[in-house]
Amino acid sequence: SVGVGPLTIDDIQTGQLLAEQTGLTTVVRFADRDRALGGRGTPLSCHPDWLLFHHPHRGRILIDVGPSTRISYLEGSSRPEKVICFDAGPGTDFLDLLALSLSDGRLSHDPSGHFAVQGTLSRELVDQWASHPFLLKSPPRTVELSDFDDAFVQASISFARENRLSGKDVLCSANHFLVHAVTK
Repeated sequence: SVGVGPLTIDDIQTGQLLAEQTGLTTVVRFADRDRALGGRGTPLSCHPDWLLFHHPHRGRILIDVGPSTRISYLEGSSRPEKVICFDAGPGTDFLDLLALSLSDGRLSHDPSGHFAVQGTLSRELVDQWASHPFLLKSPPRTVELSDFDDAFVQASISFARENRLSGKDVLCSANHFLVHAVTK
């Protein structure tokens, strides 16, 4: 279960099931737990990325679209502590908040991008989002819970209504925005 905020029963059950089936120690929603204890919930995928994907002679760039969109750069022949990992921008949490708000709470997400692919890209909306202060920071950076929160979503929906965009157009544009954030 993907969600925003505190640990859910689904998260706990999924973690318990995984631990039981594998016999391994399992950490569930670590970033949320880290934030609850005063941490920043910063990217932790750097070392696993290096272990799984490094190449002794080629550099690699990995893009992970999860709750935030994360970029890892693995320099060829480097050591794990040389990996560069940072948040490029929002991810599925942002898309899910949009779907939830646009559907008046009926949808927790856009299943398989069903509605987004029916929409039309709004450059004006993407440009509006692209002016977010987070994207003006130089990497490395970390998306905070407050960066692309419900207030940001509501302002986005107001902007979309003023410009006569449909919910499908908003979801389509949001997916394009995730790509835009990676390129900045």
